[in-house]
Amino acid sequence: MLTYSSNPVTYTKGTAITANTPSATGGAVASYSVAPALPAGLSLNSSTGSITGTPTAVSPVAVYLVTATNGGGNTTTSLSITVTDVTLGLSGVIAAGYSHTCALVNGGVQCWGDNSLGELGNNSTADSLVPVPVTGLAGDVQAVAAGAGHTCALVNGGVQCWGINGNGQLGNNSTADSHVPVPVTGLVSGVQALTAGTFHTCALVNAGVQCWGANFSGQLGNNSTADSHVPVSVSGWAQ
Repeated sequence: MLTYSSNPVTYTKGTAITANTPSATGGAVASYSVAPALPAGLSLNSSTGSITGTPTAVSPVAVYLVTATNGGGNTTTSLSITVTDVTLGLSGVIAAGYSHTCALVNGGVQCWGDNSLGELGNNSTADSLVPVPVTGLAGDVQAVAAGAGHTCALVNGGVQCWGINGNGQLGNNSTADSHVPVPVTGLVSGVQALTAGTFHTCALVNAGVQCWGANFSGQLGNNSTADSHVPVSVSGWAQ
């Protein structure tokens, strides 16, 4: 008999899953297999049967047949898996900085207003009185956050930022401004929510919080007042 510790299961795109491990009776299992292929980003360990990974795409509910095989034959169990998108309320759909505004539009981001620091993300420093698309963000954007002169987007479980970077608020291990989105160092998946202060940014990452940028008042929460140009974990917040 073959069973999984969690069944059925629902996962969120861009968030690493807790390993789903099987138990089997009838002798030691030599190998495991699954059909059809698991949702994108998930994998089955053929030796242990454990399912791990980070879903990279939304997938409707489907049944997967996992087979355990040993010298005496094989046994099969059905596993129901659903992958949903990040759930957002109004927070993250539209965000306003000091003198610019950005909004999610059909999976991308459009911004308008002051652009002297590149905060509109359209590879320009010319202000815009109407919304302009952010360069390179044509789909899979799940949330947007705006600081005084920088903007960040949650993109397929990772974070990209643009605009002023004097305090490292873009999180790309630099203090050079960027007029187009740049990836935040180390945050390529698992991000569930995003927010921005005047000169810093924070993200909810796999149930923990990481922040980067200005830290003169301890706003990064890492028991320090030194700026950080890459994400640092908030002290005492379990991950």
